[in-house]
Amino acid sequence: MSLPDQQITAKKHHSQSSTKEARIMLFDLSSNGHHPSHILYLLHYWISHSLSGRLFIVVEPQFLKLHPEIIKKAQSYHLKNIQFISISDTEIKSLTIVKSFLSRRKRALQEWKLVCKYAQQVQATQIQLMYFDTFQLPLLIGQKPPCPVSGTYFRPRFHYHNFQDYHSSIKEKLLSQFEKKRLFIILKKNFLKTLFCLDPFVSNYIAQDYLRDKTKYLPDPVLHYSSQNPGNFKEKIGIDSFRKVFLLFGALDQRKGLFQLLEALQQLENQVAKQSAFLLIGKVAPQSLTKVTEIIAQLNHTTQLQIILENRFVKDEEMQFYFSNSDIILAPYQQHVGMSGIQVRAAAAGKPVLSSDYGLMGELTDKYKLGLTIDSSKPAEIVLGIKKFLNGDLSSQIDYQMIKKFADHNTAENFANVIFSNLIH
Repeated sequence: MSLPDQQITAKKHHSQSSTKEARIMLFDLSSNGHHPSHILYLLHYWISHSLSGRLFIVVEPQFLKLHPEIIKKAQSYHLKNIQFISISDTEIKSLTIVKSFLSRRKRALQEWKLVCKYAQQVQATQIQLMYFDTFQLPLLIGQKPPCPVSGTYFRPRFHYHNFQDYHSSIKEKLLSQFEKKRLFIILKKNFLKTLFCLDPFVSNYIAQDYLRDKTKYLPDPVLHYSSQNPGNFKEKIGIDSFRKVFLLFGALDQRKGLFQLLEALQQLENQVAKQSAFLLIGKVAPQSLTKVTEIIAQLNHTTQLQIILENRFVKDEEMQFYFSNSDIILAPYQQHVGMSGIQVRAAAAGKPVLSSDYGLMGELTDKYKLGLTIDSSKPAEIVLGIKKFLNGDLSSQIDYQMIKKFADHNTAENFANVIFSNLIH
């Protein structure tokens, strides 16, 4: 199976065809998850390729506190053409807290006003919405932006019915039809320049219509760091040398399938348990922490499992350490729409995944032989997947050459090149 048909077109954008200085404004009011990493990758590319023009990065105040290393990266090069701009504390406090469908829509309109305000303030020639998904209503009914707008689309699902073995409810079908119609109206807007899609199948689906030239497939990026030598990794973290290490990484919550995994671990037979170790690395939601730690303590005490929880946020450069030193990467997401960076990071480390079979994650895992897919809503299925990794012949489901190709395609360099190639012209 080859990689997606719409490959990266590496335009050399470093010399401008227009005499007007490019003034690119990135807008992102989130400070966790993939958000700081994506900003870091674009910043790194801008610096390493000495791009001309000005780059303005509009963030929330919390971003400056949580990610000083990203700010320092720009400052260390003494570049005057890069500027981080924090919206004011008053502005962030005035934004509606999302608690419902209506509050989410209200906040989107409020954020869009800030997008237009800061674009005017910095005299932007291009706006890049780092998370397009939440701005679809404002792009339909909000004020007209002062310059062309592009955005990164994370969670399209209107094409999922094309995926093998995908079964949708009537509700999902209706939502998909609505999402497609809404998107196509937005694509027809004159100010919408480029829609970057992390889903490699979207652009080919839109190719059935006349708006394909406004969509670009965007690799889901991983930046490779210098190899970290842990010495004896298992010994250092307290895992028996003979055990296979399963890693669950990221925001440890219901969406990631944390509780389905914990229930599955309670069902493991002794013979399987004593061959396995589970690393749970990432922040647990505060309201769930007591319950999660109690379950883990009980399992460590009453079974032959070894489970290690590190309840903390792990920065981008440290992630590679855990992926490289694990054997199997767990991705039991619950009804997740869109890409998962976990799949890409696993591939970059040359590790197979035990993945949800739902939507894009299941489609990519099966088509590119990244690992096993299961119905991750069922703990018994997770148990079966774990047992297959320990005892089964997986040669028909895992292809390490395909895994490497998938990783080589989804790099931070390719990600940033696609964005800046389309924003700078």
